[in-house]
Amino acid sequence: MQVFDLVERGARAANEPNPGAAMHGMLTGLRERLDDVSEALDFCGCGEETDTPDRQIFYRSPNLLMMRVCFCPGLRTPPHDHSTWAAILMLSGSERNILYRRCARHGLERTGEVMLKPGSIFRMNEDTIHVAECATDEPAIALHVYGGDLDYLPRRMWHPHTLEEFPMKIGHYQELSVIASNDLHAPLAVPPIAASA
Repeated sequence: MQVFDLVERGARAANEPNPGAAMHGMLTGLRERLDDVSEALDFCGCGEETDTPDRQIFYRSPNLLMMRVCFCPGLRTPPHDHSTWAAILMLSGSERNILYRRCARHGLERTGEVMLKPGSIFRMNEDTIHVAECATDEPAIALHVYGGDLDYLPRRMWHPHTLEEFPMKIGHYQELSVIASNDLHAPLAVPPIAASA
């Protein structure tokens, strides 16, 4: 398997009437070939340990982004969304995804958790809000696909402590990732709403 094989399959799925479902089907077909997928993406490498996940984009277009993502041990993202469908095929290691939904006028409410191990597929809708973190002592490496170029979508993120909402800006996201990674746990509850004056 070569990178262009993954791109061809991904582009075909992205152009289906229901691209999120088609991409899930495409990733399901790759479950038995994790070693082949990992080898095809091995040129991306896992960068040196950093404070943020290592994103290696190998294909981008207006309706499809494909990348290999490596979470070093101890890394965690702040809560964020993607503003489009997304799907993850776990290649090695383990990744914990903590799910949230908007709550009342402010903040987020934790709704569940999904643990990914090699071969796991996690599909997200455009309104999914989550925190992703490496859950083992080895890097968590996965194939991520999105229904658009994340750098140009109107995405949102939340502060790991206050759950204050911000527009997605990569520099600020990296700052919040450092804060999130230095905490013992991802946010657990809705912050208190300040009383009106």
